Amino acid sequence: HDDALPLSSSFRLRFNTLLRLYGMESLRPDALIRRSFYAFQRAQEVPMLRQKQSVLRGRALALAQPEDEQLGILAALREARRTVEGQVSELAMHPRYSLRFMQPGRLAYVVDGTAADRGWGVVLGFRHVNNRLLTPELITSSGRSDFVVDLLLPCAAESASRAAHGGTPPEPAPLEDAAAEAHVLPVKLECIRELSAARLWLPMDLRSEQARHTVLEAMRQLLCVKARLGTPRRVETACLHPLRHLDVDTPACTALVKQMDAMVARERELEAQMGGGE
Repeated sequence: HDDALPLSSSFRLRFNTLLRLYGMESLRPDALIRRSFYAFQRAQEVPMLRQKQSVLRGRALALAQPEDEQLGILAALREARRTVEGQVSELAMHPRYSLRFMQPGRLAYVVDGTAADRGWGVVLGFRHVNNRLLTPELITSSGRSDFVVDLLLPCAAESASRAAHGGTPPEPAPLEDAAAEAHVLPVKLECIRELSAARLWLPMDLRSEQARHTVLEAMRQLLCVKARLGTPRRVETACLHPLRHLDVDTPACTALVKQMDAMVARERELEAQMGGGE
């Protein structure tokens, strides 16, 4: 014999019906709903749902997650390395070491203290905040906040026109964004975190939108193509080293760089153990 079709209640009370029930002193609508067949069926489902919940929780607890501890170590290690990198940058980007590498066309990585960094831009030139004549004595005695670097950076589409009216800088845009616009922005030297060994050819005149877009496209070809510098590992390798290239000669920077190199080596070891990598 075939099994009987399941009997499923679709008990509903319309609003007008409820109003009439509330008008009757002898009836309690809430009691009527609790004693309905619909409520009875839902109550019968509770043990089954609890059993299903228990089974699923057991499966979740039984799942093997051998890499959880390593992932936690790796995350903490990366956070600590970023802190050390910031300390190294404060020393390496001092005008005494960095200004001689601020040639037009060089790539520089910009951070502005927000959740999303500005990212890579192209150096066009630099100047003292008070437009003072640059001398070796002035450069040695000045700090990072005393110099402004003009950079061509990718910005969100149409954000430059909105920023001109609002008095705020244009919003950043990912380099991969095809709709991004290239604009020249003044950036404090203290906002530059890294300098790359890579330099781009620049047109003689960057006042036209087409000329700026040409440079932006050259950045994309260099930093977004994996065969060139399109991976984090390759970008990192192309950055100027504080000791070997920038010639920072302070004991504090030397110690921090050794600490940072040890962190990077440990990171790569953990990534290899977990099957990761570039």
